[in-house]
Amino acid sequence: MTEQQDTSLDLFKFEKGLITYLQESGLPSDSVLVPVPQRINVYRNMPDALSNLSPESRSNSLYISKFVAAVTAGLFDAALNYLWDETINELRNKLSIMI
Repeated sequence: MTEQQDTSLDLFKFEKGLITYLQESGLPSDSVLVPVPQRINVYRNMPDALSNLSPESRSNSLYISKFVAAVTAGLFDAALNYLWDETINELRNKLSIMI
């Protein structure tokens, strides 16, 4: 089994467990998570996107880590919020250097 197949299987298991938990808790479970194949697509493209960051930048990118975690969990709306937070954080850092 390839690493991608292992990742897909893990994501499907995680999704099933989370959906079951939501249902057993009486919470909405439809349309909460993005389908696993879409998560795999983003996950597969992460190395190329991260290659644009220096190792130092990458090690300080807390919101990128949160973005990856949210994408993996299937919460793309939350992932976009983390990406926005990272963008704002970087802009603040650049402004503080300029001032």
